[in-house]
Amino acid sequence: MNVTFHAQLAQFPGPIVLHQARWIWALALVFPVTATVILIWAIWSLTPQSTMLIILGGVLPVIWAPQLILAISIAKRLPRLVLDLKGFEVVWLFGVRGWHWSDIASFSAFPLFVRVRYSTPARNLWEKFNRDRWIIPCFGFGVRDLACLMTEWRERALGHAVHDIGPA
Repeated sequence: MNVTFHAQLAQFPGPIVLHQARWIWALALVFPVTATVILIWAIWSLTPQSTMLIILGGVLPVIWAPQLILAISIAKRLPRLVLDLKGFEVVWLFGVRGWHWSDIASFSAFPLFVRVRYSTPARNLWEKFNRDRWIIPCFGFGVRDLACLMTEWRERALGHAVHDIGPA
């Protein structure tokens, strides 16, 4: 575990807000922009002007739309992961999705994602296929560290809730 992990965990019960690491998004933006510039240059040098206008008007907006979404996300410091005593939420450009700690069974590390497992069993076939949630670890932590942070935060939050209720 790194120093950041322990520093974030020390802020329990929170809330804490984890922002995306900007270098990840900058890197994700550099490759498509470079490819687009090369594409424009290649098409410009090989095709007549009228075909170039059609390509610039129809093809490039489709290619640039994801880049624009990435740029807006970077400017708004999205996505964000918020951990607090009740649960956690992920704030994306197009909405917010939250979960309560009591609804989550575990967090586990996969090569590129943190897997979120529900504690209640699936009631039907759709829920079995749509059971797991995946969080992209773009919040300044590696996959294992983010899964460990969320697991430890969950355990502390559930333990804190039991202590608040007290004996009957």
